[in-house]
Amino acid sequence: MMYKNTYLEKMGELLKHVMDVANDIEKAVKELTDDENIKEMFRSDVEYIMDKFYGGDITVEEALNNLSMLKIYAISQLDTHYKRIVDVLDDLEKKIKKLKKEVSEGVVADVVEYIVKTVESAERELKG
Repeated sequence: MMYKNTYLEKMGELLKHVMDVANDIEKAVKELTDDENIKEMFRSDVEYIMDKFYGGDITVEEALNNLSMLKIYAISQLDTHYKRIVDVLDDLEKKIKKLKKEVSEGVVADVVEYIVKTVESAERELKG
């Protein structure tokens, strides 16, 4: 049986997309706020720098400079960026609330009336 409903298809796409985005946001927030994960990121960065130095890819000055920048970042910027996550989530929440308000009014009656008339007209044409 054939059934065509573009609105329903788009609704399904929206639901899937929203859930994917919500899951991606949740994963990213958890990655960026988990203490052990943060420690591992910086430990891994230090290891990478040391490997590059011992592999001859960078000089001791470059290695020391990069290590210094990591330390300075941790001291001066990490907490600021950590708190920025809350700001980003607050902005997202505001946008979602605005969309909810716009949608909460429901379907306008004349939209439903238009759809019914369009379908009934096609039915009459088919019935002859």
